[in-house]
Amino acid sequence: MIEINFYLNSSGSLRVDVTPTYELLGDFIQLDIVERVGFCRELIQAVDNAIAGKVEEFSITLDACTLILTPEKAQIVLSVVEPPPFLDLSLIDLKQALTKYLAFAEAQGWK
Repeated sequence: MIEINFYLNSSGSLRVDVTPTYELLGDFIQLDIVERVGFCRELIQAVDNAIAGKVEEFSITLDACTLILTPEKAQIVLSVVEPPPFLDLSLIDLKQALTKYLAFAEAQGWK
C-alpha cells in the first residue's frame, strides 16, 4: 500500500506527501487532478472499469501527465519532460490514492 497524505501549505496550495518511489503519483494528483472533484470521480470509475476488465485500454493526456489504464496496471507518464519519466502501479493502489484524495478534496469544499 502506498503511503500518501494531502495537506494545504501556508499559501493554500495542495501538497502531497507520498512514498518516495511513488512521487510521480503525487505529481499527477497535484498537477492534474487538484480541485477537480468531479473529474477525480470519473477517474475512479475508469479505474473500476479497468479492474473489472470492461476496457482493454484507457488513456488520457492532461496538463502535465498522461494516465494509461489496462486491466493489468496503471501507468502515469510525466509528458512535459524529455525523456518522460513514468510510474507503473497497480490499479488498486491508484484507486486507493484517488479515493483518499477525493475525501480530502471534498473536506475542503472543492467541487
